[in-house]
Amino acid sequence: IIGVVCTSLDILKNTDMEYFCNLNSIKIYDNVSIYDAIIKKQINNIDLLLSNTYGKLIKSDILDFVKNCGGVSINIHGAPLPDFKGVFTYNHCILQGLSSWGVTAHYISEHFDTGNIIKTLHFDINPDIITVSQLENMTQYNGYLLSVELISKLNNAEVLPSIPQHGGHYYSRVDFDNAKRISISMTHEQIDKKIQAFWCPPYEGAYIEIDGKRYTLVNQETLSRL
Repeated sequence: IIGVVCTSLDILKNTDMEYFCNLNSIKIYDNVSIYDAIIKKQINNIDLLLSNTYGKLIKSDILDFVKNCGGVSINIHGAPLPDFKGVFTYNHCILQGLSSWGVTAHYISEHFDTGNIIKTLHFDINPDIITVSQLENMTQYNGYLLSVELISKLNNAEVLPSIPQHGGHYYSRVDFDNAKRISISMTHEQIDKKIQAFWCPPYEGAYIEIDGKRYTLVNQETLSRL
């Protein structure tokens, strides 16, 4: 492992990842220092760039560097592509009452979640009771399994075939905020589903707005599962 890159060094402070990197003398970069290291040629050959829930666009400086080294750049996207591009897809999965979900490996392009798809690993979920945290944990576990599979194939010098993406939907932060909104005209079922889909303390959940002020809502069913 040549290095670990995060959007901010503060994210890894006092974490297992920081401990692992320090123990194994692995350099930790942030979103600025990684580009600086490439420019100054402090990083040599690289076989694989593997991204997971990285909150910044990976620019052509890095992608071209990896390609010129003969390596590949792969993102593990925590949702099935192309139907669920973008952010906060876990919430939209629950809100839509889906009974299956997936994690997708795709080659990284210069735009979010648009690169050719290598593989999507699907798994079943219970749409009636699953929480955002549970769905995230299940997705990350399956993302780990998919990562191990791809790394094993690359170690065996196997080619990872892919297919282009067509269609799908990109979920934005605006979509997320609008989907959390509750109105008094909604049915009990609609309100309960929004509460389930967006309850993830300490973050704001599904809300109702009164005189310009937001109030997060929770029901007894959600509290009983805590």
